[in-house]
Amino acid sequence: MTLIGVATHKGHRSKLEDAAVAMHIQSSLTGLDQSSLPVLIVCDGVGGNVCGEVAARLGVSLISQVLAGYFSACGSATPPDDILDLLAHALEAANSTISEQSAKEPQCHGMSATVVCAVVVRSVLYIAWAGDSRCYVCRGSTIRPVTQDHSEVQRLIDANLVPDTQMARLHHPMAHTIYQYLGRQRDFRLGTRIVPLRPGDRVLLCTDGLTDVVTDQHLATLVSQAGSTTRLADVLVDEALRSGTHDNVTVVLYEPPASALHSDLYQRTLVHGYADELAFALHTQLQGDSQ
Repeated sequence: MTLIGVATHKGHRSKLEDAAVAMHIQSSLTGLDQSSLPVLIVCDGVGGNVCGEVAARLGVSLISQVLAGYFSACGSATPPDDILDLLAHALEAANSTISEQSAKEPQCHGMSATVVCAVVVRSVLYIAWAGDSRCYVCRGSTIRPVTQDHSEVQRLIDANLVPDTQMARLHHPMAHTIYQYLGRQRDFRLGTRIVPLRPGDRVLLCTDGLTDVVTDQHLATLVSQAGSTTRLADVLVDEALRSGTHDNVTVVLYEPPASALHSDLYQRTLVHGYADELAFALHTQLQGDSQ
């Protein structure tokens, strides 16, 4: 079975401002039965801004290059905390380069892009993001978002000022107003998270061209019905187009081979922020399983 699926379409836009990559990097971090390290990146050029497609392509290129250099040099004893730090450093480096190029080139002044980046090391998914492109974990007939939009509407939802509905997200006056993105000149902040994976799980990265028109509930249905990972990527893009998306839509899917998922994660002593993240992730996972 093909374990990676990538699909993209410009939708009704005149040009494609999304960019994505799914690649494998040889690294001694992998060890055990995992022969290479999967790195997944999706960027969405901010609509209405000049050179959005340039920012998206730069983001994907810069982050993949930085991570390839980092992970190829990592030793097998690299602490889990350092893996999250490496993702953060890669996104910060991309933000700095895009910001500098935006300031130097008048034709690209203000260019920016959202980003979501994921890497799977053994049985753990590591994620970093900025903006409203998302990462989900698909498990059986369920799908769970593991990123939180850096948007003004999400802030209002978190403060219980507006309901957490697709209608509110799409039609609120602050809809699609984001406060973190690649190309931010100052106060760049990103989100990071880890999620333990199980055999059969699929990792989904996507732009808002999908999530604007396809609800999480419908995504769960599509995930449970589709076959291979490659087919599922095409199904999701086709469904976004059928549902009337007016944006570019991009999907990246990855299904770790069962041999790469093992249980030694739960038999080691863990410290620092990684332990807190893992405890929270496991608690959330157990709560979901009990419902």
